[in-house]
Amino acid sequence: MKKPTDFSRILAAYLTTYLPSLRNVTGNTVSSYCDTFPLLLTFCRDVYGLKAESLGISDFSPGMIQDFLSWLKNERGNSISMRNQRLAAIRAFFRYAEAESPENMLLCQKIIQIPFSKREKPVMNYLSINRRRKVVFPVRASGCMYWSTDMWNIVTS
Repeated sequence: MKKPTDFSRILAAYLTTYLPSLRNVTGNTVSSYCDTFPLLLTFCRDVYGLKAESLGISDFSPGMIQDFLSWLKNERGNSISMRNQRLAAIRAFFRYAEAESPENMLLCQKIIQIPFSKREKPVMNYLSINRRRKVVFPVRASGCMYWSTDMWNIVTS
């Protein structure tokens, strides 16, 4: 039987001991993190031709992780928030692996520095001055504190 790789040993300890016991994270967090790594292993197998049982920490690179995030976007149709969630799990793991595998500290630090994707902020559509006047002046004149259907029709027309 093959000797376990440093990646498999560290990942198992991270998911089974460190997260639930030492960090006391919720079961949902552990579950989410657990979902990330099978996807990463599938990506490594399908795209890079690397078998899960032979993967070591040193086989990973910042470029590979960025390719994984692109794969999640292009092949699986994942949203920015889902990709950022996967990246958070990977970064947290490599932060842990940095202490467990000091010989790979530089590599782990490079992976930890991969930035999160930014979401496009929605464009704010403000009311024009004329529409604001249509809303504010009738309210002031009537002393009304509540919106009526008529006011909503004025704003949206």
